Amino acid sequence: MTSLEILDISGNVLSDKVLLDETKLNVMPNLTEFYLHHNQFYNLPVDILAQQKKLHKLDVSYNFITSYYPKLTMQIKSGLEIFYEGEWRSVSLDHCVNIYRILFQAIH
Repeated sequence: MTSLEILDISGNVLSDKVLLDETKLNVMPNLTEFYLHHNQFYNLPVDILAQQKKLHKLDVSYNFITSYYPKLTMQIKSGLEIFYEGEWRSVSLDHCVNIYRILFQAIH
C-alpha cells in the first residue's frame, strides 16, 4: 500500500476503531487524498494524519467530529483542504465560532 495515493472509504458506516489502528495508516506515505465522509467517526488519528506530508485533501464531512485539530494547522497552511461540513451534532454555536476563528488564524 505504499504507492496508494487516493483512499475513499466513505459511506461505509465505519467507526473510530478502524482509523485509530495506527499501523494501517502508517503504510501510506504517498497518500494525497483521503475521503472519510458519511461514516460514524468521532475522532481522527491526528498524529498519523499530521505525518502525511503529501496529503492535500481530507474529507471528514457527515461524521460526528466536533473538534478542530490544531496539529493539522501546518498542513492547512501548506494547502491541505479539510472538509468538516455536515452533521455537527452536539456542537454549540460558540464552539463553531471558535473552530472558524482557529481556521482563520491558521491560514493568515
